[in-house]
Amino acid sequence: MIKNIFLTLSSIKYSGKSIGDDIRIEIEAIGESFQKNLKLRCGSTRKIGEEIGVFKIDQSSFSLPILTRIIERDKVLNDVGVSEIKFKVNLNESRIQKKSVLVKVKEIRWPFVRPEAEFKVDFDIQVMEVMHYIEEQKDGFLWVKIDGYKKVQAIPAFLRVRLDKREGRRDYFTIMEGWRQGETGSVKTKKNGKSYLISGNPYTGPVKVTYSRSAKRLKIKRKSYKVIEYQGERWKKGFYDIEIADHPHEGGIPHAKKAPKAKVWFHIGHEHRPGKDKEKYIHTGQATLGCITLTELKRWNEVYKVFIRARLGDSKSIGILEITD
Repeated sequence: MIKNIFLTLSSIKYSGKSIGDDIRIEIEAIGESFQKNLKLRCGSTRKIGEEIGVFKIDQSSFSLPILTRIIERDKVLNDVGVSEIKFKVNLNESRIQKKSVLVKVKEIRWPFVRPEAEFKVDFDIQVMEVMHYIEEQKDGFLWVKIDGYKKVQAIPAFLRVRLDKREGRRDYFTIMEGWRQGETGSVKTKKNGKSYLISGNPYTGPVKVTYSRSAKRLKIKRKSYKVIEYQGERWKKGFYDIEIADHPHEGGIPHAKKAPKAKVWFHIGHEHRPGKDKEKYIHTGQATLGCITLTELKRWNEVYKVFIRARLGDSKSIGILEITD
């Protein structure tokens, strides 16, 4: 299983003898480099909280090599201290792992007794799975910030996303499936610090759905549901893909009391044009303009539970709809 290792520079503590306050820190870790200049007096601590890098690994054990260099910048000759160390990372620990290195720097311009400073450099390491999934919500959607949009957008529960980074109590992600595939966004963590992005693949595989035009019944996993069809444009016999849930549909709002997930609709086919006419969906309600509409409102949650976790494996669909006589 591929995991992300987030490495963050947490803080720097300056102790020992003073060698000056014009400090530069340089860090190297598996191809990532970080540099920062700061004014820091002896006896003080500076909180940093800046990300150094994210490392993707697919191993059962891992040690992270880090080179830390502290430089006291001088007009004539810089004073430099270096530490090289490997941090053993617990890949099964989701909480932040705190690590430290001690870098000693001697002021070399003195001819005899050379003052020596100590810099305690603190790191935060967090291990997280690369792939995450949107946590279940009351109405089936989580409102997030999507890059390029002024207003917040809704994405469906259990949508697969790649966690790119965690910064400032926000999770930044890339959407990996559905009609927004490839878009990037972020969501603030909960008040208790927990994420709306959950780990552990929840998918159950593809779903097979059969619709009988003559019986006006939708069959899903041996269960049968009453549906209505738009008589002005009957469905043709054949097979159709059913897509991953897209966006909240206002047509479901009047039915939300009986069917809390009524705003979650599942598009039929791949000519996806949100908000346009002639879109075909499987959804619940009491009327239809071309969709396959399940009229048993209180049973929509049964269908939702099957559909929302199902996946065909093409990053677009949850399964197959077969139209019969």
